Amino acid sequence: KELEVWVSQNSTINVLSNLYSVPPRLMRHKVRVRIFEDHLVVFYGGVAIQEMARLSGRSHHAIDYRHVIWSLVQKPGAFARYRYREALFPSLTFRRAYAALHCAQPGTAADAAYLRLLHLAASTQESEVQAALELLLEQGQLPAPERVQELVHPARPALAQMPAPEVDLAPYDALLGEGA
Repeated sequence: KELEVWVSQNSTINVLSNLYSVPPRLMRHKVRVRIFEDHLVVFYGGVAIQEMARLSGRSHHAIDYRHVIWSLVQKPGAFARYRYREALFPSLTFRRAYAALHCAQPGTAADAAYLRLLHLAASTQESEVQAALELLLEQGQLPAPERVQELVHPARPALAQMPAPEVDLAPYDALLGEGA
């Protein structure tokens, strides 16, 4: 089966009464969805953009934090009441990091810090961020976004400056003179 659906301003599509997140660049565009027995394929402009498992039943959701983090990081106060908040914990390590942040600085400050961690995971490698979180939590340190970023992206050494090479064009001019 194939459907055409609009992508909402929340970067989601409604397919057969189930909600799926899609990349935010598709917001407010119409996409074509091919529905198979066990998966869906989302097309935009004739190109397959995303393939995902099909949800069975109705009123279920499949939210990928990578699709919604860009808007949530701008409004950290919305995290506490976000309807699909449970989908924003990709692993137990992220949940433990959020709990540690919440103990250290309850409220919106912890939410903002956690969303920055998710943003880092979405814009780099989730596995590297998770490894950094595990290391900090094992050491009993607060998994602050700045500290995690230092572990994920260590400071790069300065590049050696090389002088510009001196070019002698006399041999080339001599060759041109011989050919004339």
